[in-house]
Amino acid sequence: MARRISPAQLRSQLRQIQSKLKQAGQKQKQAVDRYNREARARNQKQKRAVDDYNRAARAHNSKIAQELARLRSGSSTRTQRVSVSAQSVHSAFAQVEQRREMGTPYPDGLFSLFEDETANSLRAANAIDRGDAAEAEEVSALQATTLTGELEAFSPDLAQRWAGALFALNPRNSDAARHFCTSARECIEKALDIAAPDDVVKRELSNCIYLTDGRLARRSKLKYLLVEKGILDDAAEAFVNEDVDDILGLFRIFNDGTHGEAGRFDLNELVAVKQRAESGIRFIYELAH
Repeated sequence: MARRISPAQLRSQLRQIQSKLKQAGQKQKQAVDRYNREARARNQKQKRAVDDYNRAARAHNSKIAQELARLRSGSSTRTQRVSVSAQSVHSAFAQVEQRREMGTPYPDGLFSLFEDETANSLRAANAIDRGDAAEAEEVSALQATTLTGELEAFSPDLAQRWAGALFALNPRNSDAARHFCTSARECIEKALDIAAPDDVVKRELSNCIYLTDGRLARRSKLKYLLVEKGILDDAAEAFVNEDVDDILGLFRIFNDGTHGEAGRFDLNELVAVKQRAESGIRFIYELAH
């Protein structure tokens, strides 16, 4: 037989049920409010990150445009080869930008790397071609380096070669540019050989390019590094080739003694070529890792 309850007990039970429902509703509202606050905070954080990135991108693109305009506006140049090479790098980057805007996927890190290299190339060209002055602290740090272990990741021997190249950059060394460029070129070429060994490239690429003496072309090694990153795009391939050609071509200009007495260059030029070498080594490191 069911237990009978009084009207007062029924009202008490109803109040308890209503209280529990109210508490549950409050907890649900609190949970919804908390979720909305967190969502707003996430959205604001993401918006700030996007805004920061866009501001940085606009500033970077503006810097590239400024460097390019200054390079093109020079009426008296000491060497056209530097200017032409840097503008070729920029043209190759413009093709990558166009492909990206049309939907070709490029990893953000790789695209930023291309941007940095374009700016580095134009900056070096202006420093050498137009005689731009280096900052005082850059001159004082001529024998220091901004590399932080990239060469050691390839080989301890390359790190020692780089140390020797920096040692040669003594302002009192009349042949500093030639000594430095010889060692720096070896560092870049050896780093590329380690990152893309001939036997691996030949095995992984079906259409390798060879030089007339039978050696594997640098172009094939660079293409292999892009393929390893999942990049199958001729615009990206053209850019990396233009960029490395620009760096190594700069070394050839210095080794040729183009500026008058062989091997003698001013401090501003030494700073420029050293910074360009550092960016080139870092570029190959980032492609390989």
